[in-house]
Amino acid sequence: MRELAGRDEPRAMMLLYDFVGTETAHSDARHVAAEALVARGLLRRERSGPSPAFVWMAGLTAVVVVIGAGSIAGPVAAIVLAAVVVALGVYEVRRRDGGKVEDVYLGPQGERIRLRVPS
Repeated sequence: MRELAGRDEPRAMMLLYDFVGTETAHSDARHVAAEALVARGLLRRERSGPSPAFVWMAGLTAVVVVIGAGSIAGPVAAIVLAAVVVALGVYEVRRRDGGKVEDVYLGPQGERIRLRVPS
C-alpha cells in the first residue's frame, strides 16, 4: 500500500481512492491511502469544532477580560476568572481528543468517508 501511495500516477490515485472506500479493508492500510490522497489534495479531512483562528481570538479575549477583571474587581477576581477559563479549555481539549473513534474525510464530490481510528 505504501508503494502505491508513493506513486504520483492518476491510475494509482484511483486505486487508492477505491481502496479507501472499501469498508472491509484493513483500517491501518485505509488510513495510509487516505493520508496519501490528502497530501495530493484529492481528499480532505472534515473539520469539526472551531477553527484555530477562532481559538486564538477567544484566548486573546480571555486574556483581556482577565486583565480587566483584575483592574476593576481586584486580583482575586482575576485569578478566579483565569481558573474558570483554564478549566473550560481543559474540558474542551479532553472532549475533543478523548472520544475520537473515527476520522471523516470528504471526497471530491463531497461524499463522506468514515474510517475507524487505528489502534
